[in-house]
Amino acid sequence: MSMPYTKLLLILLMAVLVVTAVSLLTFYSAIRPPKYVSHVTPADLNLKYESVKLVTEDDVELDAWFIPAGKKTDKTVIVLHGYPFDKGNILPHSIFLHDEFNLFLFDFRYLGKSKGSYSSVGFHEQKDLRAATKYLRRRNQTKLGAFGFSLGGAVALMEAKNSNVNAVVTESSYASLENMLKESYGLFGPFKFPFVITTKLFSKLLLGINIAEVSPEKSIKELGIPLLIVHGSVDDQISVENAHQLKKANENVELWIVEGANHGMAGNVAKDYEKRILKFLRENLN
Repeated sequence: MSMPYTKLLLILLMAVLVVTAVSLLTFYSAIRPPKYVSHVTPADLNLKYESVKLVTEDDVELDAWFIPAGKKTDKTVIVLHGYPFDKGNILPHSIFLHDEFNLFLFDFRYLGKSKGSYSSVGFHEQKDLRAATKYLRRRNQTKLGAFGFSLGGAVALMEAKNSNVNAVVTESSYASLENMLKESYGLFGPFKFPFVITTKLFSKLLLGINIAEVSPEKSIKELGIPLLIVHGSVDDQISVENAHQLKKANENVELWIVEGANHGMAGNVAKDYEKRILKFLRENLN
């Protein structure tokens, strides 16, 4: 073999090794991020609550809170946190719902105080929401809403039909996990695709998860319940294009782009944030 071909082969081999190493590191970091536990509880906000343990259909124990509303009601809003945070992180941002609705918050598997060996960033987490809705139905909660942030929003959109959720509000949700994967490799520009393909391969081989199937935009195509999709116009983690894709998937979506808001920050920018979300849930959980 001539020298030019030998050098070319070595370059290709090095490229394959780099792509494999970076993809494996990205994959492992995504499914096992550092644990974040906020230590905030409803008691810190002067709220009465019950500690609850849920067990999913695949035997993962989840840590949860049931917070009764200011007045007795059979309407509960399930508040779903973002990745890689926990229920305490999102509690202060959802407390405005407490006067009218019971609140139910839980830590997704592996995250916060829940059990589980890894996060699947949306695939198995649908079982977590399913366990929550089954629990709440047993408590005679007849109207269930979901208020999900980032990962939590994506899970709510994908699981709403199976769990008979009556209305969903999301903020900063991804349209598909594959899209989010492509955005995460955006710094590689046109060279990102080998990394995307390799990471998808690791997901399939090691976890049995087809990333292409983790897709809120596919899940909501035939979904007939009220949906409010909120997204910041300058979101630098999950681009606003994701919100437009969700709207395109289901024309009944109420789309609210908050100008100047970054990831998960719509409530800090829009003065009517709480009023608009309360109105939406009030109208659709009657």
